[in-house]
Amino acid sequence: DSSSHLVKSSWEALITRLMRFLGGLPRGEMPPVVPGPSWLEVFFVRALDHDNDSVQKFVLGQLMGLDQGVARLSEAFILGDILPRFGHSIDSLYPRQDVERIFEKQVSSFFSDFVCRHPAGASEGAAQLLQSVLQ
Repeated sequence: DSSSHLVKSSWEALITRLMRFLGGLPRGEMPPVVPGPSWLEVFFVRALDHDNDSVQKFVLGQLMGLDQGVARLSEAFILGDILPRFGHSIDSLYPRQDVERIFEKQVSSFFSDFVCRHPAGASEGAAQLLQSVLQ
């Protein structure tokens, strides 16, 4: 349980710095030594695969609040690494004390943002999301 505490206590500072850094980078121009979006996805996959399920839930919840315009998460990451985690049991992800259904709204907003920001257009993003859900 100490790992959960350590992740949660340092998460906000780390993510705030990463998002500020990524937000300041020019679009499409990423020097090879600069940790860019693909590095960020590796970091999230490692956190989502943590042995402690409370860390996994925490990280997934935090991912739902990220600005996708800044994070620039790939389609493969969103549809291949994040989406399947909602297929297990939404009850285990959804905090029972969340009577305002904030988590549900964040999830909806996250996937809506994915569709709207899809490089091939919203209709292609929606098609890819639907195809992934049905698989």
